[in-house]
Amino acid sequence: MQRALIQNMNYIIYFNIFSKCRECKLPTIFSIYRNITNAVIHENIAERWLDKDDIAKETTKWTVYINQEEDGNLLDNFQIEKIIRPPVNISYQCPEHVPEDIKGKFDEAAQCHANDCIVASSMMLRLCLETVIKDLLKTNNEQKQKVYLSDGIKNLSEKNLISKRIQYFANEIRFDGNYAAHEGKMDQENLQDLFDFTIALLEDVYTQPKKIELSQERRAQRKNQGNPK
Repeated sequence: MQRALIQNMNYIIYFNIFSKCRECKLPTIFSIYRNITNAVIHENIAERWLDKDDIAKETTKWTVYINQEEDGNLLDNFQIEKIIRPPVNISYQCPEHVPEDIKGKFDEAAQCHANDCIVASSMMLRLCLETVIKDLLKTNNEQKQKVYLSDGIKNLSEKNLISKRIQYFANEIRFDGNYAAHEGKMDQENLQDLFDFTIALLEDVYTQPKKIELSQERRAQRKNQGNPK
C-alpha cells in the first residue's frame, strides 16, 4: 500500500510492506517512507512548482524497486516510520482495576512470554511487583525514604498491610526475578508460577478491594432509591 503527503514543503511517499522480520522471524508490517522533494519540486527565481508527472515517475520507480528487490536493505533508500507486528497469542491477562503503570508492566511481561522471551518476562514481573510495593508504601505513608524491595515487602507484612500469603508470593517473584536478572536464566515452569503469583497478588491488592467498593456503592445507590436489595 502506498500513499503520499506534503509535509512542510517536503513531498514524501509512504509504503506499508508486509514481510517477515529477519531477526524475530515473525510476520511484520514495515511502514517506510522516502523524501522525493528534490525529484518532484522545481524552482527558479520567480516561482516554485510541483511536477505531477515527476511524482508519478518517482512513485512508480520506488514501487517497482520494492516489489523486485529481494535481498537488498530497504534502509539504503527508505526510512522507517513504524513497525507493526500482528497480535500474538497472549496467555496471561492483567486483572481488572490495576493502575495503568502497573498494568503496562504486566502486559509487557505477557508479551515477552508470548514471544518466548522468558528471562525478560521474569524481569518485567519483578518490576511489576516493585511498582506495586512502592504504590502500597506510598498509599500507606510508609515510604519515607528509598528502601530495598525485600525491606518494603517485610515492612508491609509486619504492619499487616499485606497478608502472609501475599508476602510469600511477592518474595517468590522477587527471588526468581533477581535470578533471571543476574544469571540470565529462567524456565517455563517457574515463569508460569510467577505469573500465577503476580495475578493473585494484583487481584488481592487491587481487583477484589475495588470490586467490593463498587458493590457497596451500588447497594448504597439502590437503598437511596428506596430498594433495600
